[in-house]
Amino acid sequence: MAESGRPWTVTAQYRRVGSSNDVAKLAAAAGAPEGYAVVAVSQSAGRGRLGRRFHSPEGTGLYISLVLRPGTRLPDPWVATVAAAVAMSEAISGCFNIETSIKWVNDLYLGERKVCGILTESAAGPRGPLYVVPGTGVNLEPPKDGFPGELQELAGALFPPGGMPEGGREMLAREYLRRLQEIYLSLPGGDLLERYRRRSMLTGRRVLVPGAQGGVRPATVLGIAEDFGLMVRYDDGSGETLTTGEVSVQGFRQTPRLV
Repeated sequence: MAESGRPWTVTAQYRRVGSSNDVAKLAAAAGAPEGYAVVAVSQSAGRGRLGRRFHSPEGTGLYISLVLRPGTRLPDPWVATVAAAVAMSEAISGCFNIETSIKWVNDLYLGERKVCGILTESAAGPRGPLYVVPGTGVNLEPPKDGFPGELQELAGALFPPGGMPEGGREMLAREYLRRLQEIYLSLPGGDLLERYRRRSMLTGRRVLVPGAQGGVRPATVLGIAEDFGLMVRYDDGSGETLTTGEVSVQGFRQTPRLV
């Protein structure tokens, strides 16, 4: 369990790693305590959900992974993703006065551009998760050569080239860990749901929901459920609460064609 009297701080810093999550998971497996935080300036094998590559060039981002040992504190490891999203969005606001919103369940957007992704990984124990590692990658500035072709229509950054304040990466890492610890120690109670709902970008929007047999179904987002699922209403009047997968926002550049 977390030590409430010990503030979480950056424990290990790297200029370049394969994946900050992999480093944190190895540390967790070796017995690292809760609150062990790994920060990298770049990653050679950064990844997001569904095995997607997360572009992590040197000098333009913050890549931070944290060891949690929640026991029964988290009803489901994915709540760590929700907590990390809220903590990072609030930290960006607090540090830079930049307001981001959360695209269910794990991405932060600035306008129509994704500026942050979160990947949570865990290992099972006899009485709940042995450890949970939320890994967060933030695009602070665009890469010098621009984002790769497949990301040009989707990815964005908090600042223009050369616009990040001096010491901004370190300041954001500290503030993120402070806010995440505060949220985490309040679980399974606290006001995480209200804070997540307040920053959700999807309520009231038209989205495309992947179908079980392929294709997508258009729907309207009604809000965030008590278990952090996404409540949608389809055009035929039926409803569903999504607890896995992801949706695309109609009208955004990355919205797939209806089939």
